[in-house]
Amino acid sequence: MHPPRDNQWIDRTYASGVDALSYAVEIHDPEALAKFCKGRTEFVGRDRYYGALAYAAKIFPSGTAWSDLIVGLESFESTQLGISRLTDIGVLLGLPATARPDRAGNVDGADRLGVLQSHGQLLLAADRFCAPGVTRRRSLSSSAPSRDRTRSQTPRRERGRCRECRQA
Repeated sequence: MHPPRDNQWIDRTYASGVDALSYAVEIHDPEALAKFCKGRTEFVGRDRYYGALAYAAKIFPSGTAWSDLIVGLESFESTQLGISRLTDIGVLLGLPATARPDRAGNVDGADRLGVLQSHGQLLLAADRFCAPGVTRRRSLSSSAPSRDRTRSQTPRRERGRCRECRQA
């Protein structure tokens, strides 16, 4: 989904009862974004994605404004800068990877290392979304509300927080 031109739509989205919001940045590097996502660059602009996500992270509960950065379409250094920028503004991330095996089934070692480093950086950054004193013991996918209560039974301020955070 693309971010709206105006932050008022983000306010309206939250007021209408939407629990979470995602605007997929996908590529942090401006040159790679222009190469792979011309329409996104021309019509929306990378800065609008970051601005809308920063605003949504202030409006929605912790861990419920999120984005994706695709690992492998840009340098790993650029992906890691994107991870830092997004997590610094309170956005939770997913990191799908594009590293593909060659015909023999081998994956380039540098690609594998970069993917692991990017995921490691994200895992360290995910602790920001937990309550003070809480250490995450599960994967990032556990940041979704636990299924022991239905969505309507989970108080809005707790949605998107891991179980340990809700108990803290």
